[in-house]
Amino acid sequence: MEVELSLGEAATPLIPCIGLQKQIRLASLYVKDESKNPTGSYIDRGSAVLASAIASSGLLSVRLHGDGNYIASMGAYLARAGVKALGSYELPVDLSKTIQASLYGVKHSSSESSPVVSYRNPFMLEGLKTIAIEMVEQLNTVPSAVIVPTATGVLLFSLYKGFRELLDYGSIDNLPVLYAAVSKGHPLVSSKQAHTALFLPVADKTYIEEARKALRGTGGDAVEVSDAEMIRCVRVLARVEGILAEPSAAASVAACFRISKRLASSSPVVALVTGSGLKALDLLAYSSDATGAGAAFHRIKVEILKAIAERAPIHAYGIYKLLNERGLATSPQLVYAYLEDLSKRGLVYSMNVASQRRKKVFYLTPVGRSLLSLVTY
Repeated sequence: MEVELSLGEAATPLIPCIGLQKQIRLASLYVKDESKNPTGSYIDRGSAVLASAIASSGLLSVRLHGDGNYIASMGAYLARAGVKALGSYELPVDLSKTIQASLYGVKHSSSESSPVVSYRNPFMLEGLKTIAIEMVEQLNTVPSAVIVPTATGVLLFSLYKGFRELLDYGSIDNLPVLYAAVSKGHPLVSSKQAHTALFLPVADKTYIEEARKALRGTGGDAVEVSDAEMIRCVRVLARVEGILAEPSAAASVAACFRISKRLASSSPVVALVTGSGLKALDLLAYSSDATGAGAAFHRIKVEILKAIAERAPIHAYGIYKLLNERGLATSPQLVYAYLEDLSKRGLVYSMNVASQRRKKVFYLTPVGRSLLSLVTY
């Protein structure tokens, strides 16, 4: 490639987690902390390669389609390359990630004029497979088992590709067992179409079969973990090891707890943490035990979600009256502003009802219901 972009990605720490391994009852546990990449996500490895290919091709603008981490990461590298980036998001997206992407200059657009670049790209895989290579270099041996947060399957298959190539080149003598940490109802564990998990949602199934191949090829398995388990493991990681992960990134640790007996004889075990909790503080605040002004702000939003869950269909003024009856001082204007924000996050939706004087009424989305179930207030 003529252009080789870098923001200092890769070479992330492999951290021995003595406290956590005692809790899970493992012989040896490491966390591969990908939150230390430039934009706080493992995707930076793939973005460096993919954005370099785009810049080398001479394209002046591209349209990115994917989740918040992908668009933020590619936005950073394309900014460095001087390539204009448009973005269209797959919901749900944390507001902090859309803000991060906008700071890199990504404009929200569904314009058809620029070529679409998604994470389902061979250049992305080439960057992501370096995680496997680094693990072997840092451990000076092959991990016995690697637990990977898995949604679309791209990351899991990329690691399998990396380990497989090391085996083919004679650099290692065996493959680690790969485990996919997946959300409830994930296609790797369920044939049902409905999948409404808040964390690790499956927006695209292109690489699901490749993910199955990775599990079969290493004798691994998919491990279901709930949204609540991921949130719990965000706290455990932070309080025991000082590692702040976003909820989907903590799925690997949740899976370790789930299959601890299966992993007891494995050494070393590596849990992959894919992204920083700093990218999801706004979302984490809904389900935390934090106090202060920030917590009070989220408390009102939670009460709005509860009001909609109890009384839907309900209009904004009805929500305002209900909140005031419950002793939460607010105003109709604030309630409207909060509802607009919750709508943008994909937590509520509205419908116009012609037969009512206040035409717009609100309902919870499946994602909104999932989030409400995690609330600790």
